Amino acid sequence: MMKEFFYSKRNKISLIGIGVFAIYSFITLFRGLPLQWLDMTEISETGALIYSLLVSIIIVGIISYIYADKLRNNFDDLKKNHKHYFEKHLKYWLFALLFMALFNLLILTFMPNDLPMNEEVVRDFFGSNPIIVFLSAVLIAPILEELVFRQGFRDMFSDDAVFIFMSSLTFGAFHVVGTATSFIDLVYIIPYAIPAIAFGLMLKETDNVLVPIGFHFLHNGFLIALQFVFLIFG
Repeated sequence: MMKEFFYSKRNKISLIGIGVFAIYSFITLFRGLPLQWLDMTEISETGALIYSLLVSIIIVGIISYIYADKLRNNFDDLKKNHKHYFEKHLKYWLFALLFMALFNLLILTFMPNDLPMNEEVVRDFFGSNPIIVFLSAVLIAPILEELVFRQGFRDMFSDDAVFIFMSSLTFGAFHVVGTATSFIDLVYIIPYAIPAIAFGLMLKETDNVLVPIGFHFLHNGFLIALQFVFLIFG
C-alpha cells in the first residue's frame, strides 16, 4: 500500500510541493541560527539585509534545482507564447492592483495610522538601503515566492479552487503573521492575498510558473517605484 502511494504520479507531485514548502519554511524559520553560531547577532542593518538576501538566493537555487526540468520546459513555452500570455493576463494584474489599492484605502480610512509592521519595516529599510531592498524585493522575492507559493502549492493541490485559496491565504499570512503586533493587523492578509489570487489564476491557465514570476516582477517593481517617489518627494 505504501509503495503504491509513492509510485502514484499525483502523490509524487504532491510530495514535491510539500517538500518545497517545507524547505522554504525551515530555512526561513531558522535563518538566524548561523549568525548565532558565529556570534554575529549584532551585525549592522546593511549586513543583516545582505545576509537575508544571500539566504533567499540559496533557497532559490535549491528549489530551482528541484524544478530544473519544469523551468526549462516553461522557458521554452514562454519564448513561444510570451506575447499571448502578457496580453491575456495583464488585466488580471491590473484588476488585482486596483482591488489591492482600494482595500488598503478602506483600511486606512478606518485605521489611518495603522500600517502593517511588515510594510513599516520595508519602508525603513528602503530609506537606508534602497539598492539592497530593490534587489531583494524586485528580483529575488518574485522568483522565490512564485516557486514556493504558486508552483509548490499547485503541486500540492490538484483542485483549482483549493490551490488558489490555499496559495493566496498562506502567501498573505507569511507576509503579515510574523510581524503582527495585534489581531487587527491580520486584516492586511487580504490585500497581500489579492495579487496572489491573480498570480494563481495565471499559473492555473498557463501551467507556466514563469508567467506569474514575470508579473510579480512587474508588481513589486511598480510598488518599489512608488517608494522611490515617496522617498524623493515625500
